[in-house]
Amino acid sequence: MVKSGGFIVGIAAALDLPEPTISGAFRILRESGLMTSGARGVNAPDMTDLDAARMTIAMLVNERPAYSESGVRDFGQLICTDFRPASEDIDQVSEEIREDFDRSSREFTLADRGLSECHTLEQAVAELIRMYGDDRQCGYWVRSQIDLGERGTFDPNATIEVVAGSLSARISMQGNVYRYSDPLVDPNTWGEDESPEGIAGDMDAEDAHNLKLSRYSTAIRSVRSINTIQLLALAKVLREAAA
Repeated sequence: MVKSGGFIVGIAAALDLPEPTISGAFRILRESGLMTSGARGVNAPDMTDLDAARMTIAMLVNERPAYSESGVRDFGQLICTDFRPASEDIDQVSEEIREDFDRSSREFTLADRGLSECHTLEQAVAELIRMYGDDRQCGYWVRSQIDLGERGTFDPNATIEVVAGSLSARISMQGNVYRYSDPLVDPNTWGEDESPEGIAGDMDAEDAHNLKLSRYSTAIRSVRSINTIQLLALAKVLREAAA
């Protein structure tokens, strides 16, 4: 596993960002208790998949280090509020294509990975990084690979997308889509309690949500994403010994 120095260099390369940007964000996140920290030198702790997930989320929200803590706290704790299986989007295809698609997408999900139904975005990103690092020889992974004949066999596809302007995120795994929302305004529960107290609570939650949202209203790039290649690179960073 990698220590903090190699972590900074590797994450910068994986996300194609300047090392000073990652280093600055790392320092702020560590001081905020959001990065693994401990002794220095040879006794320094190994960095984790969760560390990589938090740094990735911070950079997807805003590449400026000053925003890294709020980015991780606001977006890392988004909860999964919707899941759409890939099969729902392929009704108008041949039976043969459907069978191939079902085979490659059926098992490449976050199900049975130890995450709760309403898991957080940072938990999901950390688990995806772990999967790309540890599971590439597992049966489910092999069955989920994409066979393009003479062009070769490719790893399952995944994309992580953060939408700063709406305080939301989406993860697509071989067509299976997970959507993440602010728990303050969870669409599955918001407005359920119609008592005066419940309505007042919802209004307070909405005000708090809008306050968080205002931090990102001027985002230059509202939608940012990383792809399969970057996920694999992030996983390798954590699993290669520091030089």
